[in-house]
Order: sequence, then structure tokens, then C-alpha cells
Amino acid sequence: MIKYFIKKETYIDDQKKIDVSKYDKIGEFKDGVAPVCSNKEFKYIDESGNEIISFNCDWVYDFNNGFGKVMFKDNLGKAHYSLVNKKGDIITHILYDEIGDFSDGLFKIKVNDKYGYIDSNGFAVIKPSFDKATNFVNDRAVVYNYNGNKRKLITMLIDKKGSILAKYENATIDEFKNNNYSVITLQDGLKTGIIDRNGNEVIKPQKKYAIKSFENSLFVISKSKGTGYKFSVLDNNGKIHELPSYEDCDALNSDVLRIKDNGSYFLADIDGNILSSGYEEIIRVSNNAYRVRKNGLYGIILGNGDVACEPIYNYITNYKFGVAPVKKDSRWGLIDESGNEITDIIYNIITEFDRNGLATFKLDGKRGFLNSNGEVVSFYDKNFINDDDILSKTIIDSRYILFERVASPKYAIYDSKKRILTDFSFNSVRKNGNMIIFDEKYMVNINDLDFKYKFILEKDSKEIIKNFDSIKERDKYYSLASKEIQKADKEYKKRVDSLSKKLGEIIYKDLDKKIANEYTLRK
Repeated sequence: MIKYFIKKETYIDDQKKIDVSKYDKIGEFKDGVAPVCSNKEFKYIDESGNEIISFNCDWVYDFNNGFGKVMFKDNLGKAHYSLVNKKGDIITHILYDEIGDFSDGLFKIKVNDKYGYIDSNGFAVIKPSFDKATNFVNDRAVVYNYNGNKRKLITMLIDKKGSILAKYENATIDEFKNNNYSVITLQDGLKTGIIDRNGNEVIKPQKKYAIKSFENSLFVISKSKGTGYKFSVLDNNGKIHELPSYEDCDALNSDVLRIKDNGSYFLADIDGNILSSGYEEIIRVSNNAYRVRKNGLYGIILGNGDVACEPIYNYITNYKFGVAPVKKDSRWGLIDESGNEITDIIYNIITEFDRNGLATFKLDGKRGFLNSNGEVVSFYDKNFINDDDILSKTIIDSRYILFERVASPKYAIYDSKKRILTDFSFNSVRKNGNMIIFDEKYMVNINDLDFKYKFILEKDSKEIIKNFDSIKERDKYYSLASKEIQKADKEYKKRVDSLSKKLGEIIYKDLDKKIANEYTLRK
């Protein structure tokens, strides 16, 4: 009896593959460079697989803002660090006990138990002289020194020249970020105040003040008054706005407050002038959109108090990419920031949008993805993938989705055009920068990802192979061949029972001709 075995494979053009099988570990691609390790030898490779930097060291770290960190151990096993650029040049003149991330043009470093700062050329900008230090943010950093057997902690605000702009005992100073002012807290949080970028006290730290909320350069300050509080606002220009008497007040944006009066919440400007109607709840959900609740239903208002959509929904999620999923009765849809419905309210569920601009939906047994225009960009077929069989779904980018199967975990890739690109044939698939790494053996640039498909028929230990550009065409071919072989196998058994084995052999010879002629398989 002649026996046929058929199988199908997915493959990538060898010219697109970059072999990485020799590496024991591959770090993250950042700035187009990744650290790798092979037999305890550490190197950096680029996205073409070229080994661009090699070191005799004990560890290498991911690049960050154009620099990589290299670790060496001394004879006692203590770690020391240096920095390297993409040319492979060591840019630090000494080894440091610690090197922080590149922040605001400087690295925080530690040597001999003291912290300081170096620039991107490895030169010391601020000599190590502090017991504790933060990264520079917006040209300011907070540093600390202990005094009196660590009983007192001296807190200092410094600029990039190392000049001390403010100095306190046992205090914390918040980051300035993009703001002209920062909160200072003294004595375990008992006194609070505000200083400017030059260290000047705008509001002297004292017990009766509390910095209640802060948002986009706007501070809300509460001051005890009898049994309640008196609120004021400090804007980014240093002006203090005294507010009318309200029950509560919070900053929601750089020029928008949420105030509470007589049990209801309102939007107000920084002078306390009410802009909106009263609601049971107001929450900021995008830059200029605020979710409101009234009589248990949700709507959207804008920063000027205008109503974008009346409270008619059972729920509204946060906005991403300018749209938000909304629930009305038992169905979901999408609205934009103007409150317009950009889809029909027909879906069983819509999730929040991910970083690639796609949201997962379910519609009467079908699942797929919506883009931020409300357009269906893909369905995935439950006949192929049953949700109960899927351990995880990872969106690689707007073009590719990675599925992991529960049973005998394997990975498959699906695209956004309703096409299954691979079988569940990979032991591991992961996105690393612009690269996709398969089974830790080879990687392909995501822009070069182009799958091809094979149908393989094995006969007498010889393989007959046909290549396809479409998985759909290959699987159709596979299905037809399977049916023909099953039909021939049944016919063979039937003939053997009633006539002779020789007649069964003829059936398979006819099948061989049919496959060779009809599908033009090549040996």
C-alpha cells in the first residue's frame, strides 16, 4: 500500500531572516541597538544583526537616549559601571558605583557613597558630594545630605551649575516638571508650602495650609477656616486667586476647577466662576472633555461648561485617540469628544483603545477590532480561534495580533485584514523594538514581515512541495488533498476486502496522477 502524509507550514523568506540563534540572551532594542550575550561574552547588535560593540565585561544594559551601560566586577565581586556610545567608545573616565538614566541632559552617578552628575561626554558637571539625589527634571534637581549622625536630613534644590537655590531640614520637594512652582513639605507632612524655580517661597510652609490638588501648573490651596476650608488657586504666573466659599475644590486642568456646592459638582474657572450645571459627579476623561453623571446616567461636557452630549448613557469610559466606548442599555458604541456617536450602539462589548489605536469588540458571537474612526478593521473567526482556547492576545502593532494558545502553548499571528498569517507553530514570538523574534532563533524587521506558505505531501519518504502566497489558498488546497486521500483510503480498504490489494494500489496510483496533474505539484 502506498501511504501519503500531508502537512502544512508557514515560513519567512530566508533573505528577510536575521539569525540570532547563537545568542543566549537578547535584550531590548532601544535606539536601534540591543545587548546580547553568548557564552558569557557581551556585545551590542544593530537591527541588521551586525555586532557593532563588543566588551570584555560582566554585563551590558539596554541603550537609553543614545547610551548603553556596561558593568564590570572587581576582585571582590563589587559592581562598577561605565557608559558607552553607539561607536563603542567608553565615555566615562572612571568607573562608578551607580549610573542612573539619562535625564534632562545629565546622568546621576555615585562614587565613594556620594552622588553627583556627569554630562553626555562623561565630564563631571556637579562633583559627587551628596548623600541622596534625584534626577534633573526641567533644569532642577533635589539633593540631600545628612547632618548630625543622620538625625537631620538637609534638603536642597539645585540648578545645573550645582548652585543651591533652597535649603530646608527634614523636607521633601516635589519635581518641577514643566511647572514654575513646586510643593515643599516639612516635618513629616505637618507643614506645606509652595516655592518657585528659584527657591523663593510663594507660600511659606505652615500647618494651616494644604496643597489639595495640582494639575497642569494649577495649585488648589486649602486653608482652615472655622469648621470648613477657604480655597484659593495659584496659577503658573504666580497669581493667587481667592475663591468664593465652596464645600470642596479640585484642579482638573490648567484653567478648570471642579467645585462642590450644596452637594452638587460644577466646573468653574480659576476665579471660581461657575461654568456648568450641577452634577452628581464630574471626572476629566480627556484634555477638554469631562464625564458627568446625573440621575445615574452619564454624559460629556466641555471645559467651558457646554454640553457635548446629555447624560443618556449607562457608562462612558476614558477617551483615547479622541473617542470613548459608551454603554446604552445593554449595547456599546463609540462617541467622539464632541459627543457624536461615530458607530451604532450595537456591540455586546467594546474595550478601551490600546496604544496601537485598536479596541476589541464582540458582536453577536463575532469578535474583532475597531479603529478610532469606528471602522471594523478585522474579525477573528471563532471557527479558527475559540476564546476558551486562547491564553492571551497581544497587539503587536496596528497590523499584527499575536495569539497564544492554552493547550500545548504555541503562538500564531493574525493580521488586521481578517487573515490568519501563521499556524500555531511557534514556541515563542515577541516584539522587540522594530524586530519580531521567532523561537529566539531568528528575527525579522516588522516592516519586512512577509509570510509564505507550504503544502507538503510525503510519499515513500519523498516530499512533494507546493508554495502559496495566501494561507487561505494553501488551506483550501490542503483540505481538498485531505479529502482525496481519505476517499482513496476508504476505497482502498473496500477494494482490498472485496477484490485484491492490487486494485487498491491502482486507486492510489490514480490519486498520485490526480494530485500531480490537477495541482501541478513539483518534486
